[in-house]
Amino acid sequence: MPLPDHFLKRIIRFPRVALLVLLGLVPITACRSKPSNVRLEAKFVEVGEEEKNSLRRLTSSASPPGVEALLDEKDLAALGQQLETSKEATWLSVNRVIVKAGQKARIRVGRDLAYKDASGKLGTKELGIVLQLLPRLKPDNRMDLTLSPQVVTIDEAVNGSKNAGKPPSFQERKTTVRLQMSVGQTVVLALDSASPTGPGTNTGTRRRHLLILVTYRTAEPEVAPTP
Repeated sequence: MPLPDHFLKRIIRFPRVALLVLLGLVPITACRSKPSNVRLEAKFVEVGEEEKNSLRRLTSSASPPGVEALLDEKDLAALGQQLETSKEATWLSVNRVIVKAGQKARIRVGRDLAYKDASGKLGTKELGIVLQLLPRLKPDNRMDLTLSPQVVTIDEAVNGSKNAGKPPSFQERKTTVRLQMSVGQTVVLALDSASPTGPGTNTGTRRRHLLILVTYRTAEPEVAPTP
């Protein structure tokens, strides 16, 4: 008995890959969507010289250029315990984000400062920390990650009482690092303070450092929004 024309048209219009799966020529796993979302956790903590130096004792392998340390889960737990009990560590922010692979994400910890420049024109400056992330997924869920942190602070050495009423002067510290990571690894970046702060024992000052910890949690397929 011949098949109706409308049934033949449905077969012809059937997606090619789905038809091959139906016939058993292509395994169903080959049609699953590839991971496109990356889960990242970014932590910002200010530490003293001793805590910064302890990173060298935690990591056993050489770190990529510009990276303070590349930690596994065990090393991260040890560092976290040390920072939690240290009187010299100040946690600033913990952020968890889902980033689409191949697209930039931006994390900001700070505030806007309105001020007048030398000509009296009103301007705005972002103070604090800005972290830009660009993840690209590779085979086996490895990630090629570009990190671009920037820290903007008011230059206290210039903006003293003698310069009251004058436009503020700012200090900016920034860097860009690129590396490959596996799920569960944590990259640690360090930005030195613009100037030493606080009383010290030997030099009269105690330097402070900003540690930026970014942990690669998972890579997942994109989930369509619920209607």
